[in-house]
Amino acid sequence: MSRLLDIEEPAAATPRPSMTAFLALGFRPLYLAGASWALISIALWIFVPQVLDGPLSQVYWHAHEMLWGFIITIAVGFLLTASATWTGFNPLTGRPLGLLCLLWLAARIGFLAGGLTGFWIATAAELLFFLAAAASLMRVMVKGRSRRNYGLPVLMLALGAADLLYLLAALRGDYVVLMQRFDLGLIGMAVVALLIARRVIPFFSMRMVQGLQIPMLTRSGHVQMVFSALALVAGVLMQIVPPAAGGPAFLLLPNFRVIKRYNNADAYALAVGHLGEDLVERNRRRHGLATFRSQRCSSYPTQEPIRAEASFKNALQRAVRQTGR
Repeated sequence: MSRLLDIEEPAAATPRPSMTAFLALGFRPLYLAGASWALISIALWIFVPQVLDGPLSQVYWHAHEMLWGFIITIAVGFLLTASATWTGFNPLTGRPLGLLCLLWLAARIGFLAGGLTGFWIATAAELLFFLAAAASLMRVMVKGRSRRNYGLPVLMLALGAADLLYLLAALRGDYVVLMQRFDLGLIGMAVVALLIARRVIPFFSMRMVQGLQIPMLTRSGHVQMVFSALALVAGVLMQIVPPAAGGPAFLLLPNFRVIKRYNNADAYALAVGHLGEDLVERNRRRHGLATFRSQRCSSYPTQEPIRAEASFKNALQRAVRQTGR
C-alpha cells in the first residue's frame, strides 16, 4: 500500500544583520545616530536638566547638541554618501567609518559627563571627527577629479572651526560671542541646504516624474558654492583675527551686552545708545538743566558744541584704542 509523502520546500534562510552592510555608506550609521541623539537630548533637556551641569551646561549644551550633535551630524552623513555618487569613490566605509562614529559618540558622552577633563576629551573627539570627514572628502574629490566639489572639504573644516569657537565661548560664558559663533554653524547648514536644493531635489524629481526636465544651472551653482565657502571662512577668520588697531573703538558699558541679547548687531546696540543719549539731552534742555554735552564741551575752546562733541568722542576712541580694550 502506497503512502503519501509530504514534500516541503526548505525554508529560506533568514538574513542576519550585517555590520558590513551597515557600515557600507556614511548615511546609515550617522543618520541613525543623529536622529536617535535628537530624541535622547530633548528628553534630557525636558526631564532631567539638572544633569547638564558641566562646562557646557544648560542652554549652551542644548544649542550645541541640536546643531552640531544632531543636524550637522546628518549633514556629514549626507555629504559622505553623496560624494560617493559624485566622484565614484566611497570616502569612508567599514572600520574607518565605524571609528568616525566612535569619535562622534565619545564627544556626546564627554560633553554630557561634565568636568573639564570630559569637556576637553569631547572637544578633541569632535575636532577629529570633522578633520577625518574633511580629509576623506578631499581624498575622493582629488581622486575623482571632481573640481566643482573642492569646496566641500573646506565647508567641513569651517563647520569644525565654528564648533571649536563656540565651545571656547561657552567655556568662558560669553553669551554674545557664543551666539555669533552659533550663527556660523547655521550659515554652514544653509550652505548644505543650498547644495541639496540645487542637486539632490532636481535629481530625484526628474527620476520620479517622467519627462520632467529641470535645468541644473551648473555654472551659477559653482559661483554660489565658492562664495558660500568664502563667506563661512571669512566668518571664522573674523572670530579669530582681532580687529585692526586703527579701527573704530568704543567704550562699552554692561548695558551694551543686554541690548545685544535682543538684537546681536553691533550697529543696533550703538544706535540704541545714541538714541538714549539724545533723549536724555532733550529732556534736560526742556527743564532748563545743563546738558551732559555742554558740560563735556566746556573744556574745549570753541563755540560750536557739535564740533566739540565730535572732538570729545574722537579723543575717547583714541584713549580706548591705546588701552587695547
